[in-house]
Amino acid sequence: MSIRSTALRCSVAAAMFALAPLPAPAQQVSKIRAVAQGIANFAVLLVAREKGIFKEQNLEVTWNFISQGALGVEAVFGGSAELAGNSVIEPLIARGNGLDVMYLINNTRIRPTPPDNSGIAVRAADPINGPKDLVGKRISAGLINGPNHVHLKEWLTRGGVDPISVQYFELPFPQMTDALLQNRLDAVWSVEPFLTFLLKSGSARVIAYPYQGNVPNMDIAAFQVKESWVKANQDVARRQRLHPAGQPRHPGAPEAHQAVRRQRHDLEALRGHHRC
Repeated sequence: MSIRSTALRCSVAAAMFALAPLPAPAQQVSKIRAVAQGIANFAVLLVAREKGIFKEQNLEVTWNFISQGALGVEAVFGGSAELAGNSVIEPLIARGNGLDVMYLINNTRIRPTPPDNSGIAVRAADPINGPKDLVGKRISAGLINGPNHVHLKEWLTRGGVDPISVQYFELPFPQMTDALLQNRLDAVWSVEPFLTFLLKSGSARVIAYPYQGNVPNMDIAAFQVKESWVKANQDVARRQRLHPAGQPRHPGAPEAHQAVRRQRHDLEALRGHHRC
């Protein structure tokens, strides 16, 4: 399965390093609390731990899993975590509503050609092959008004289907496989690693990769922090490196800030076109 991660190991290590206070002369271990969904987009945390990158940087990083990306915003804003892995849309919405959050670094980019690390799956024997076959059908794409849901409606529209003609159900990614195979849903937008497990069952197949059809090469997942936390720690600010305009520049990924701004434009345009 293929996700295209921006500077997979280096960027995550740099991001974590940026979060940590400068080591004291005694080389004290810096502790960072993180939250992320248990999906492939955030496997970089496991990679950094297993490869010893955190240890090399004198970091003790612990994390808890969350069921939906929006909970990451709550964790960071509420102070129970310093770092959260989200899709790019939840922090954008939070920031637009005045919450004290910002991007640290983007980490997952949609592949330009199939396969992708998420897609719309249906039961293998069902006669569903495209948007028009989903009219009147039950489908889950995660959170209502989340990134998958927004892009699903755009994909339907491009396929000549009124998004209102489809029934949407909000369901966490780990529960989608059972819901599909037990005939409680007709289609699911599944993500890795659950998509692989679903396809290996032999009972399902992928009919589309909507992200690739809508906006190939876009950044879809990122790590976010509390902006006031960064500003309150001058050592962190020094490590973050500001670009000439004075806005945060993502460590290890110089193009990330502009990429996230492009993604914001893409998603907000889609949201404006398709309101629930």
